[in-house]
Amino acid sequence: MRHGIASVREQLWLLGHDDYGDLRPVIDRRALGIGLAAAALVDLLLQGLIEVKHGLICRSSEALDDPGVYRTSEALGLADDPIGSEILSFLGRGPAPRLAEVLRESRAEPFGTTRTPFQRMYRRTRAGLVKAGRLEEEHRRLLPNLYRLTNSTVIPAIRGQFNHRLAMYHKAGADLAMDSLLALVWALNLHSKLPMPYSPSEADPILLAITDQIAGTAGTGSPLTVVPDLAHLVRNTIGDLATAAF
Repeated sequence: MRHGIASVREQLWLLGHDDYGDLRPVIDRRALGIGLAAAALVDLLLQGLIEVKHGLICRSSEALDDPGVYRTSEALGLADDPIGSEILSFLGRGPAPRLAEVLRESRAEPFGTTRTPFQRMYRRTRAGLVKAGRLEEEHRRLLPNLYRLTNSTVIPAIRGQFNHRLAMYHKAGADLAMDSLLALVWALNLHSKLPMPYSPSEADPILLAITDQIAGTAGTGSPLTVVPDLAHLVRNTIGDLATAAF
């Protein structure tokens, strides 16, 4: 992986921004926040730490007994992730939340004392990228802080992998992490803002086909079989933004 970022969530955050100047989002930040919440779940699904049963998100039997500890997958190459840790802890404390409700809750800012680990995902992912040295933060007294890439090749490298997979769409995907990233890009309609070898209207059915074949590629019993449903839920949740009250 040329860019060295294994987290689907962090790759999605970076794809959701231009790579000029102060990294402006190319889609609505609320929509991107919903996608990032879904991507955080994908990262845990890839490690086998959670599963979705009958629409409910549960810790898998492979998760550690201590709900406050986040176990990384050496094969996946992820560093310790406080967002993943918080989600696992949250799942260990109460009844299993419904996937659709988690996505709906992620689109709004916390109100009062009611908050979940799926909220404020945009800012928390950005903070993690700053801590990891991927972004540089410039503090300003009277204006919002500015953020810049510490390595200007990171976003183009992620886009390059995205476009390579798009061009090779006819082949079954062996990289389920990349296909899951493409599924979320499709769900957010983010591809309409990315430089691609296809027009957005040409890419849309290709991305949908890649999304829907993930379950078959993952195989029966894999927690990743839920990813196509997750992507469709993200798309539907974003469609509700126009009528949502904030």
